[in-house]
Amino acid sequence: MALRASWEERFLIAAQTTGISTASDFTAGDIGISNASIYAVPLNNRPHFNPGQNIIDRRKAIGISTRRTGAGFEYDQGTREPTVTYELDANPYNLALLFWGLFQGGASEADGTPFKKTYIPYTAADCEVWFSLLRKMSASTGNSHAIHGAIPRSIRLSADAGGPLVASVDFIGHTWLDTFNATSVVETYAEKAPLLWQNAGSVAGLYVATTEVHMRGFDLTISNNATPVYYDAVTPEKYVLGDLTVEGNIYVPWSAATVGANTQLDNFVNGTDTLLKIWWGTYAGATEGDVSLQVNMRYTGAEVGGEPETELALPFVHAYDGTNDISFTCADAYDMSIS
Repeated sequence: MALRASWEERFLIAAQTTGISTASDFTAGDIGISNASIYAVPLNNRPHFNPGQNIIDRRKAIGISTRRTGAGFEYDQGTREPTVTYELDANPYNLALLFWGLFQGGASEADGTPFKKTYIPYTAADCEVWFSLLRKMSASTGNSHAIHGAIPRSIRLSADAGGPLVASVDFIGHTWLDTFNATSVVETYAEKAPLLWQNAGSVAGLYVATTEVHMRGFDLTISNNATPVYYDAVTPEKYVLGDLTVEGNIYVPWSAATVGANTQLDNFVNGTDTLLKIWWGTYAGATEGDVSLQVNMRYTGAEVGGEPETELALPFVHAYDGTNDISFTCADAYDMSIS
C-alpha cells in the first residue's frame, strides 16, 4: 500500500442556494471564492471531517455485568451532525463568502464594480445559502471526504502585530461522505493576498469611538448559534438561526491619548458602551479589497498589564445601543448575486 502524507490533501469549498440537502459536485454552477471555477482554499490547518454520529447509549437490564452489542441492546445509531473547522488567512474574497454563510438573510450586495457586500444582523431565522466542503484524499478513487449542506456556526477573527488577519470557521453540515469521487474535481487556488494587521493599524485607521488608536491586536467571534432541526430524519431538515452574538478582546496602549489611561476603565465601571471600527482600504467600501468591521461593544472586564508596554486588555460583547450595531462589509470584483 502506498504511503499517504497529510501534505498531499487538498481542501475545497463551494456554495449553492438551492437547499440544505442539495449536494454540490463542485462544478461551474456553484458559488466559489472569487469566480465559479475556483474552489480550493489554502488552509492553515489540516482539519478532520468529523461525521458527527450520535450514539444512543442506554444500559439495559439483561442479566449480565458487561455491555452487550447487537440490535436492540445497549447501542443504537442516532442522528448525525457533521462538523469541521477551516482556519485560513482572511482576504476580501473568502470573507465575502464566509460572512454570507454566517449572516444568511442579513447579507446583501450592491450593483456595480466593485461589488460591495454588507452584512448586518438577520431578521429571519431561516437560511438562504449552504456550503459544500471537500477533503480531497486522492484523484482516482471514491474515497475523498465531503460535507454537504453546511453553514458556518461561528467565525473567529484574530490578528496580532506583524501577522495576517486569521479566520477560524466552525461549520455544521447536513450530509457526511467518505466515498466522494473527486476524480473530476480540478482545484485552482485564487492568489489573493491576506489582510495584514499592519495595514489596518497604520495605513487605513483603527478607531474606538471617534478616536483613532493603534492596537497590538484584537480577536472577535461572531456566532449565529444555529440549531439543526431533525424532525423524524437522521440528517437535519433545516437550521434555525439563534441569537447573533459577538464577543472578543482588544488591546489598547495605556498611553494612548484620550482612549487609553483610565478612559476605558471608567467605561467598564460605568457601563458605557463604545464603537469599535476596524477597516482595510476605505471604510466606505468604494475600492476592490476594502473590508470593514463595526461592532458596538460593551466591556465585560478591564485589566492593566502587559510587556514590554503597559496596555489595557479589554474583553467585550456586542450590544446594540439603538443606533450602532454590527455591520461588516467586503468589496470585491465578483458578483455573487446576493439578494
